[in-house]
Amino acid sequence: MAQIAGFSQIRLDISDFPTRHPYGLALWQNDIERILADWVAELAVPVYRGRELRTIALGDTAVDVELSGGQFLRAEYVVGCDGGRSVVRKAAGIGFPGWDPTTSYLIAEVAMAADKGPAPEWGIRHDALGVHALSMLEDGGPMRVMVTERHLGPSSEPTLRDLSEALIAVYGTDYGIHSPTWISRFTDMARQADAYRDGRILLAGDAAHVHHPVGGQGLNTGMQDAVNL
Repeated sequence: MAQIAGFSQIRLDISDFPTRHPYGLALWQNDIERILADWVAELAVPVYRGRELRTIALGDTAVDVELSGGQFLRAEYVVGCDGGRSVVRKAAGIGFPGWDPTTSYLIAEVAMAADKGPAPEWGIRHDALGVHALSMLEDGGPMRVMVTERHLGPSSEPTLRDLSEALIAVYGTDYGIHSPTWISRFTDMARQADAYRDGRILLAGDAAHVHHPVGGQGLNTGMQDAVNL
């Protein structure tokens, strides 16, 4: 729940709106993924988890793919929905021009020491460094953090120390964070595939386009790609 919303990087305090519910509610990505996975299960579509795509052979009437473990599959079409580093896109030789990142952000779910430092500044914060946000799923539960890093972070996996330093730079404290459930880094890199289709190979989602996450357009445009297909 957040009483500070944003539009075009402008902070809007909606706490005095003439309504019984002057706040915004968000559905976390893991909940969205669970709902979509349940829907796929209802369709009785075979799902192979924990596999990596090794090779793709494009034919006139079908596409043959090799998975890790030596398994081969044949399909009429292959849709690459495998992210910004898409193996499918690279195998098809489709270019991915655009702009390199200039800013990076950390997002995480962590535990917080209840008796260390000041009370967290809940909600969205916008300052000269960038946009940041703190929220709690439930009383006494894990804390969700999104913080802009002072300098562009490396491509390596972020650590708890990285998150602590970023929080201190913005809030003056790390609120005693510990025991992260997960930590991730994303950037403002912007790239778009030269083409979304090469014969029987198609692209969707981050494999076709990556951009700044403000507005949640990553997930939304990915869903629109699927509808268009």
